[in-house]
Amino acid sequence: MKQIGIFTTHPIQYQAPVWRALAGSNDFATKVYFFSDHGVVNRVDRDFGQAFSWDVPLLDGYEHEFVSRVSIDRVGRAIVPELPRFLERERLDAVMVHGYATAHARQLLRHRRAGGYRLIMRGEFNTVSDRAGPAWRAMIKPFYLRGLYRHVDVFSSIGKDSTAHLLQQGVSSNRIIVAPYCVDDTLIEQQRATFNRAESRASLGVDDTQSLVLFSGKLIARKQPLLLATAIARLPSHDRVTVCILGDGVERSHVESALRPVLGKRLIMAGFVNQSQLGRYFAAADMFCLPSAYDSWGLVVNEAMHWGLPCIVSDRVVSHQDLIIEGHTGFVHRWNDSDHLAECIDRLVREPQLALEMG
Repeated sequence: MKQIGIFTTHPIQYQAPVWRALAGSNDFATKVYFFSDHGVVNRVDRDFGQAFSWDVPLLDGYEHEFVSRVSIDRVGRAIVPELPRFLERERLDAVMVHGYATAHARQLLRHRRAGGYRLIMRGEFNTVSDRAGPAWRAMIKPFYLRGLYRHVDVFSSIGKDSTAHLLQQGVSSNRIIVAPYCVDDTLIEQQRATFNRAESRASLGVDDTQSLVLFSGKLIARKQPLLLATAIARLPSHDRVTVCILGDGVERSHVESALRPVLGKRLIMAGFVNQSQLGRYFAAADMFCLPSAYDSWGLVVNEAMHWGLPCIVSDRVVSHQDLIIEGHTGFVHRWNDSDHLAECIDRLVREPQLALEMG
Protein backbone atom coordinates (compact mmCIF):
# COMPACT_ATOMS: atom_id res chain seq x y z
CA MET A 1 0.00 0.00 0.00
CA LYS A 2 1.29 3.47 -0.91
CA GLN A 3 2.43 5.61 2.03
CA ILE A 4 1.55 9.32 2.01
CA GLY A 5 3.01 11.76 4.53
CA ILE A 6 1.03 14.96 5.15
CA PHE A 7 3.14 17.77 6.60
CA THR A 8 1.33 20.77 8.09
CA THR A 9 1.94 23.41 10.73
CA HIS A 10 -0.44 22.41 13.53
CA PRO A 11 -3.81 20.72 14.18
CA ILE A 12 -6.54 22.85 12.58
CA GLN A 13 -10.24 22.38 13.22
CA TYR A 14 -11.06 22.62 9.51
CA GLN A 15 -8.43 20.07 8.47
CA ALA A 16 -8.92 17.32 11.07
CA PRO A 17 -12.09 15.91 9.38
CA VAL A 18 -10.18 15.69 6.08
CA TRP A 19 -7.36 13.72 7.72
CA ARG A 20 -9.93 11.33 9.22
CA ALA A 21 -11.55 10.81 5.82
CA LEU A 22 -8.20 10.09 4.17
CA ALA A 23 -7.33 7.64 6.95
CA GLY A 24 -10.38 5.60 5.95
CA SER A 25 -9.08 4.92 2.44
CA ASN A 26 -8.25 1.37 1.40
CA ASP A 27 -6.06 2.58 -1.47
CA PHE A 28 -3.28 4.27 0.52
CA ALA A 29 -2.08 4.89 4.07
CA THR A 30 -1.59 8.38 5.50
CA LYS A 31 0.22 9.88 8.43
CA VAL A 32 0.04 13.54 9.44
CA TYR A 33 3.12 15.33 10.77
CA PHE A 34 2.66 18.48 12.85
CA PHE A 35 5.31 21.03 13.78
CA SER A 36 3.35 22.68 16.60
CA ASP A 37 0.63 21.71 19.10
CA HIS A 38 -1.10 25.09 18.80
CA GLY A 39 -4.87 24.64 19.12
CA VAL A 40 -4.52 21.43 21.12
CA VAL A 41 -2.60 22.81 24.10
CA ASN A 42 -3.97 25.90 25.82
CA ARG A 43 -1.73 28.73 24.60
CA VAL A 44 -2.02 32.44 23.87
CA ASP A 45 -3.01 33.26 20.29
CA ARG A 46 -1.46 36.58 19.29
CA ASP A 47 -4.39 37.70 17.09
CA PHE A 48 -7.14 36.62 19.50
CA GLY A 49 -5.13 38.12 22.37
CA GLN A 50 -5.94 35.27 24.75
CA ALA A 51 -5.12 31.66 25.53
CA PHE A 52 -7.37 28.93 24.16
CA SER A 53 -7.53 25.40 22.81
CA TRP A 54 -10.32 24.11 20.57
CA ASP A 55 -13.01 22.08 22.34
CA VAL A 56 -13.53 19.62 19.49
CA PRO A 57 -11.28 16.57 18.88
CA LEU A 58 -8.43 17.47 16.54
CA LEU A 59 -6.23 14.37 16.80
CA ASP A 60 -8.72 11.49 16.85
CA GLY A 61 -9.22 9.07 13.98
CA TYR A 62 -5.94 9.29 12.08
CA GLU A 63 -2.26 8.51 12.58
CA HIS A 64 -0.14 11.53 13.47
CA GLU A 65 3.15 12.60 14.97
CA PHE A 66 4.65 15.85 16.27
CA VAL A 67 8.00 16.83 14.79
CA SER A 68 10.63 19.05 16.41
CA ARG A 69 10.53 22.78 15.91
CA VAL A 70 12.49 24.83 13.39
CA SER A 71 16.14 25.83 13.82
CA ILE A 72 18.70 27.61 11.62
CA ASP A 73 21.38 25.76 9.66
CA ARG A 74 24.97 26.86 8.93
CA VAL A 75 24.01 28.91 5.88
CA GLY A 76 21.16 30.69 7.62
CA ARG A 77 18.25 28.62 6.30
CA ALA A 78 15.33 27.68 8.52
CA ILE A 79 15.22 23.88 8.77
CA VAL A 80 13.63 21.07 10.77
CA PRO A 81 16.63 18.99 11.96
CA GLU A 82 14.58 15.81 12.43
CA LEU A 83 13.06 15.86 8.95
CA PRO A 84 15.74 13.84 7.10
CA ARG A 85 15.53 11.13 9.76
CA PHE A 86 11.74 10.99 9.42
CA LEU A 87 11.97 10.69 5.65
CA GLU A 88 14.56 7.92 5.84
CA ARG A 89 12.53 6.04 8.43
CA GLU A 90 9.12 6.38 6.78
CA ARG A 91 10.20 5.80 3.15
CA LEU A 92 7.19 7.70 1.87
CA ASP A 93 5.84 7.28 -1.65
CA ALA A 94 4.33 10.77 -1.64
CA VAL A 95 4.48 13.89 0.50
CA MET A 96 1.83 16.59 0.76
CA VAL A 97 2.74 20.09 1.92
CA HIS A 98 0.54 23.13 2.48
CA GLY A 99 1.95 26.01 0.48
CA TYR A 100 5.59 27.00 0.29
CA ALA A 101 5.95 29.61 3.05
CA THR A 102 7.03 27.30 5.88
CA ALA A 103 10.54 26.01 6.57
CA HIS A 104 9.43 22.38 6.43
CA ALA A 105 7.70 22.84 3.05
CA ARG A 106 10.82 24.34 1.48
CA GLN A 107 12.98 21.63 3.04
CA LEU A 108 10.71 18.90 1.66
CA LEU A 109 10.92 20.50 -1.78
CA ARG A 110 14.73 20.47 -1.60
CA HIS A 111 14.79 16.80 -0.50
CA ARG A 112 12.27 15.58 -3.07
CA ARG A 113 14.75 14.05 -5.50
CA ALA A 114 17.00 12.50 -2.84
CA GLY A 115 13.96 11.27 -0.90
CA GLY A 116 12.46 9.53 -3.92
CA TYR A 117 8.92 10.72 -3.20
CA ARG A 118 6.36 12.53 -5.31
CA LEU A 119 5.34 15.93 -3.96
CA ILE A 120 1.77 17.22 -3.73
CA MET A 121 1.21 20.86 -2.85
CA ARG A 122 -2.07 22.20 -1.52
CA GLY A 123 -2.30 25.76 -0.38
CA GLU A 124 -4.17 29.03 -0.26
CA PHE A 125 -2.28 30.52 -3.21
CA ASN A 126 -4.34 33.06 -5.16
CA THR A 127 -4.14 35.98 -7.55
CA VAL A 128 -5.18 38.51 -4.89
CA SER A 129 -1.97 38.00 -2.91
CA ASP A 130 0.00 37.93 -6.17
CA ARG A 131 -0.98 41.57 -6.71
CA ALA A 132 -0.45 42.66 -3.10
CA GLY A 133 2.56 44.45 -1.67
CA PRO A 134 5.17 46.67 -3.33
CA ALA A 135 5.53 46.66 -7.11
CA TRP A 136 9.03 45.16 -7.02
CA ARG A 137 7.77 42.10 -5.17
CA ALA A 138 4.92 41.58 -7.64
CA MET A 139 7.51 41.65 -10.44
CA ILE A 140 9.93 39.21 -8.79
CA LYS A 141 7.39 36.76 -7.36
CA PRO A 142 6.45 35.01 -10.66
CA PHE A 143 10.11 34.16 -11.37
CA TYR A 144 10.53 32.72 -7.88
CA LEU A 145 7.30 30.70 -8.06
CA ARG A 146 7.92 29.29 -11.53
CA GLY A 147 11.26 27.94 -10.34
CA LEU A 148 9.79 26.53 -7.14
CA TYR A 149 6.70 25.02 -8.76
CA ARG A 150 8.86 22.94 -11.12
CA HIS A 151 9.70 20.75 -8.12
CA VAL A 152 6.01 19.94 -7.45
CA ASP A 153 4.45 16.90 -9.10
CA VAL A 154 0.77 17.62 -8.43
CA PHE A 155 -1.12 20.65 -7.14
CA SER A 156 -4.36 20.39 -5.19
CA SER A 157 -6.35 23.52 -6.02
CA ILE A 158 -8.86 24.75 -3.43
CA GLY A 159 -10.96 26.78 -5.86
CA LYS A 160 -11.23 28.91 -9.00
CA ASP A 161 -8.75 31.60 -8.03
CA SER A 162 -6.25 29.02 -6.82
CA THR A 163 -6.39 27.36 -10.25
CA ALA A 164 -6.07 30.74 -11.98
CA HIS A 165 -2.94 31.50 -9.96
CA LEU A 166 -1.34 28.17 -10.87
CA LEU A 167 -2.09 28.55 -14.58
CA GLN A 168 -0.67 32.09 -14.54
CA GLN A 169 2.54 30.71 -13.03
CA GLY A 170 2.96 28.26 -15.89
CA VAL A 171 1.61 25.11 -14.22
CA SER A 172 0.00 22.84 -16.82
CA SER A 173 -3.62 21.86 -16.24
CA ASN A 174 -2.73 18.15 -16.11
CA ARG A 175 -0.77 18.82 -12.90
CA ILE A 176 -3.77 20.43 -11.18
CA ILE A 177 -6.45 18.50 -9.30
CA VAL A 178 -9.36 20.55 -7.94
CA ALA A 179 -10.28 19.59 -4.37
CA PRO A 180 -12.49 22.46 -3.11
CA TYR A 181 -12.00 23.91 0.37
CA CYS A 182 -14.56 22.45 2.74
CA VAL A 183 -15.82 22.36 6.32
CA ASP A 184 -17.15 19.55 8.50
CA ASP A 185 -20.88 19.55 7.77
CA THR A 186 -21.36 16.64 10.21
CA LEU A 187 -20.54 18.91 13.15
CA ILE A 188 -22.77 21.66 11.77
CA GLU A 189 -25.70 19.27 11.34
CA GLN A 190 -25.26 18.11 14.94
CA GLN A 191 -25.37 21.72 16.10
CA ARG A 192 -28.39 22.48 13.91
CA ALA A 193 -30.21 19.74 15.84
CA THR A 194 -29.04 21.22 19.15
CA PHE A 195 -29.52 24.96 18.67
CA ASN A 196 -33.08 26.03 17.88
CA ARG A 197 -33.38 29.38 16.08
CA ALA A 198 -36.13 30.83 18.25
CA GLU A 199 -34.47 29.75 21.49
CA SER A 200 -31.08 31.00 20.33
CA ARG A 201 -32.48 34.42 19.42
CA ALA A 202 -34.33 34.64 22.73
CA SER A 203 -31.15 33.79 24.66
CA LEU A 204 -29.37 36.65 22.88
CA GLY A 205 -32.24 39.10 23.43
CA VAL A 206 -33.09 39.41 19.72
CA ASP A 207 -36.78 39.75 18.88
CA ASP A 208 -38.56 39.04 15.59
CA THR A 209 -38.50 42.68 14.49
CA GLN A 210 -34.71 42.69 14.30
CA SER A 211 -32.33 41.48 11.60
CA LEU A 212 -29.29 39.90 13.21
CA VAL A 213 -26.05 40.63 11.34
CA LEU A 214 -23.26 38.21 12.30
CA PHE A 215 -19.50 38.68 12.07
CA SER A 216 -17.19 35.86 13.16
CA GLY A 217 -13.41 36.08 13.14
CA LYS A 218 -10.34 37.61 14.69
CA LEU A 219 -10.82 41.30 15.43
CA ILE A 220 -7.74 42.43 13.54
CA ALA A 221 -7.26 45.10 10.90
CA ARG A 222 -7.10 42.64 7.98
CA LYS A 223 -10.62 41.35 8.75
CA GLN A 224 -11.92 44.96 8.71
CA PRO A 225 -14.48 44.76 11.53
CA LEU A 226 -14.31 48.56 11.70
CA LEU A 227 -15.53 48.78 8.10
CA LEU A 228 -18.58 46.80 9.17
CA ALA A 229 -19.04 49.17 12.11
CA THR A 230 -18.91 52.18 9.77
CA ALA A 231 -21.40 50.57 7.38
CA ILE A 232 -23.85 49.77 10.18
CA ALA A 233 -23.67 53.35 11.46
CA ARG A 234 -24.63 54.59 7.97
CA LEU A 235 -27.57 52.22 7.53
CA PRO A 236 -30.89 54.02 7.05
CA SER A 237 -32.46 50.96 8.71
CA HIS A 238 -29.98 50.61 11.60
CA ASP A 239 -32.83 50.81 14.12
CA ARG A 240 -33.98 47.41 12.79
CA VAL A 241 -30.56 45.80 13.12
CA THR A 242 -28.81 43.86 15.86
CA VAL A 243 -25.12 43.12 15.34
CA CYS A 244 -23.31 40.16 16.87
CA ILE A 245 -19.51 40.21 16.86
CA LEU A 246 -17.95 36.79 17.49
CA GLY A 247 -14.24 36.85 18.18
CA ASP A 248 -11.61 38.88 19.96
CA GLY A 249 -8.49 40.84 19.14
CA VAL A 250 -6.83 44.23 19.14
CA GLU A 251 -9.71 45.94 17.30
CA ARG A 252 -12.36 44.93 19.84
CA SER A 253 -12.45 48.19 21.82
CA HIS A 254 -12.54 50.26 18.61
CA VAL A 255 -15.42 48.24 17.19
CA GLU A 256 -17.41 48.55 20.39
CA SER A 257 -16.71 52.29 20.63
CA ALA A 258 -17.98 52.76 17.07
CA LEU A 259 -21.14 50.65 17.41
CA ARG A 260 -22.32 51.01 21.00
CA PRO A 261 -23.52 54.64 20.57
CA VAL A 262 -25.46 53.61 17.45
CA LEU A 263 -26.94 50.29 18.60
CA GLY A 264 -26.90 50.38 22.39
CA LYS A 265 -28.08 47.00 23.68
CA ARG A 266 -28.51 45.79 20.11
CA LEU A 267 -24.75 45.24 19.93
CA ILE A 268 -23.65 41.79 21.12
CA MET A 269 -19.90 41.58 21.75
CA ALA A 270 -19.71 37.83 22.30
CA GLY A 271 -15.91 37.59 22.47
CA PHE A 272 -14.10 34.35 21.71
CA VAL A 273 -16.57 31.46 21.32
CA ASN A 274 -15.31 27.90 21.03
CA GLN A 275 -16.39 25.44 18.34
CA SER A 276 -19.07 23.61 20.32
CA GLN A 277 -21.04 26.81 20.98
CA LEU A 278 -20.79 28.57 17.61
CA GLY A 279 -24.10 27.08 16.50
CA ARG A 280 -26.08 29.25 18.95
CA TYR A 281 -25.04 32.38 17.06
CA PHE A 282 -25.29 31.03 13.52
CA ALA A 283 -28.75 29.62 14.27
CA ALA A 284 -29.90 33.05 15.49
CA ALA A 285 -28.46 35.10 12.61
CA ASP A 286 -30.19 36.45 9.50
CA MET A 287 -27.06 37.21 7.47
CA PHE A 288 -23.29 36.88 7.69
CA CYS A 289 -20.68 39.53 6.84
CA LEU A 290 -16.95 39.15 6.14
CA PRO A 291 -15.62 42.51 4.84
CA SER A 292 -11.91 41.56 4.90
CA ALA A 293 -9.20 43.58 3.18
CA TYR A 294 -7.76 40.17 2.34
CA ASP A 295 -8.80 36.60 3.10
CA SER A 296 -7.03 33.73 1.36
CA TRP A 297 -10.37 31.87 1.43
CA GLY A 298 -12.61 32.44 4.45
CA LEU A 299 -13.90 29.01 5.50
CA VAL A 300 -16.29 30.71 7.88
CA VAL A 301 -18.28 31.62 4.74
CA ASN A 302 -18.68 27.89 3.99
CA GLU A 303 -19.92 27.45 7.57
CA ALA A 304 -22.40 30.32 7.31
CA MET A 305 -23.81 28.88 4.09
CA HIS A 306 -24.28 25.48 5.74
CA TRP A 307 -26.38 27.35 8.30
CA GLY A 308 -28.53 28.75 5.49
CA LEU A 309 -27.31 32.34 5.80
CA PRO A 310 -26.91 34.78 2.92
CA CYS A 311 -23.30 36.01 2.96
CA ILE A 312 -21.96 39.48 2.25
CA VAL A 313 -18.21 39.45 1.59
CA SER A 314 -15.64 41.78 0.09
CA ASP A 315 -14.14 41.20 -3.34
CA ARG A 316 -10.85 40.37 -1.58
CA VAL A 317 -12.32 37.35 0.15
CA VAL A 318 -11.00 34.78 -2.31
CA SER A 319 -13.85 32.29 -1.82
CA HIS A 320 -16.39 34.70 -3.31
CA GLN A 321 -15.62 33.40 -6.81
CA ASP A 322 -16.72 29.90 -5.80
CA LEU A 323 -19.41 30.54 -3.19
CA ILE A 324 -21.19 33.83 -3.88
CA ILE A 325 -23.71 33.92 -6.69
CA GLU A 326 -24.65 37.59 -6.69
CA GLY A 327 -28.21 38.09 -5.52
CA HIS A 328 -28.75 34.35 -4.99
CA THR A 329 -26.37 33.22 -2.22
CA GLY A 330 -25.22 36.67 -1.15
CA PHE A 331 -23.53 39.87 -2.27
CA VAL A 332 -19.94 40.87 -3.01
CA HIS A 333 -19.06 44.43 -2.00
CA ARG A 334 -16.08 46.50 -3.09
CA TRP A 335 -13.36 46.14 -0.49
CA ASN A 336 -12.90 49.14 1.79
CA ASP A 337 -16.20 50.64 0.56
CA SER A 338 -18.44 51.04 3.61
CA ASP A 339 -21.24 52.64 1.56
CA HIS A 340 -21.44 49.65 -0.77
CA LEU A 341 -21.36 47.28 2.22
CA ALA A 342 -24.16 49.28 3.86
CA GLU A 343 -26.26 49.01 0.67
CA CYS A 344 -25.92 45.22 0.67
CA ILE A 345 -26.87 44.90 4.34
CA ASP A 346 -29.74 47.38 4.02
CA ARG A 347 -31.28 45.44 1.15
CA LEU A 348 -31.46 42.24 3.23
CA VAL A 349 -32.80 44.14 6.24
CA ARG A 350 -35.55 45.73 4.14
CA GLU A 351 -36.32 42.49 2.28
CA PRO A 352 -36.29 39.70 4.89
CA GLN A 353 -38.00 37.32 2.47
CA LEU A 354 -35.10 37.77 0.05
CA ALA A 355 -32.68 36.95 2.87
CA LEU A 356 -34.58 33.71 3.52
CA GLU A 357 -34.61 32.77 -0.16
CA MET A 358 -30.90 33.50 -0.55
CA GLY A 359 -30.09 31.30 2.44
